Amino acid sequence: MTTQDSSDKKEVLEPSSQRFVDKKKEVAEVQAALDIQKEEFVLQEGELRHREDILRRKDLELQESLVKFNRFLQDNNSKRSDAERKHLQVKREREYKEQEIHRLAESLETLKNEGIEKESLLEKHRKYEEFLNSVLERTDEYKEIKFLVERWKILKDTGDQLRRQTEESTLRTESQSKSMQKYMEEKNIEILNYNNIVASLQNRLEARMDGLLQGENAAEERSKSILMHNLEASQIKM
Repeated sequence: MTTQDSSDKKEVLEPSSQRFVDKKKEVAEVQAALDIQKEEFVLQEGELRHREDILRRKDLELQESLVKFNRFLQDNNSKRSDAERKHLQVKREREYKEQEIHRLAESLETLKNEGIEKESLLEKHRKYEEFLNSVLERTDEYKEIKFLVERWKILKDTGDQLRRQTEESTLRTESQSKSMQKYMEEKNIEILNYNNIVASLQNRLEARMDGLLQGENAAEERSKSILMHNLEASQIKM
């Protein structure tokens, strides 16, 4: 292999190596993002539990308040309107908190699903890496995964190029076949026309030959008649 060929091959391998490094970096970034999301999941889950404890305590306090309100209402009916307004406010706050808990639970479920999807994507890439490492263990031709990937890309590009050349050759062959078929059809029509012309000329030639033959016969008859006439004249003179 010449120095120029080595340089060309190095130029081909370096972009692929960089792409592999970029892909590995991308996988690392995804893993880091997953770790951050896991930490956020833990924090959010703790916060949700804390909020649930607060809501439970508030609910107990609300129940105690309701008991007190009932007692208070029994003691003083004049304050019923204020108690009802406070009760309605507490109920609305409770409904709001319940809606908030439901929203946070849905958000947590969404984050869990996203984490599962990203873990699946990471596992998928990990399988590819393990497969390529197993291939390297069974061969001594390639020392690193990037060289194996580069070789695969070269073979793939070569295969694609051969397929394109095959398709182009097939198209050219079909085009040439159609052109040849059209040419043969045109030549057959031309030969048929020439055959018709030859037949017409042959008929005309035969007609002329018949005419000449008849003329020759007539001339021969006239010659014979003249010869007989001259013979008779000679006999008369004799």
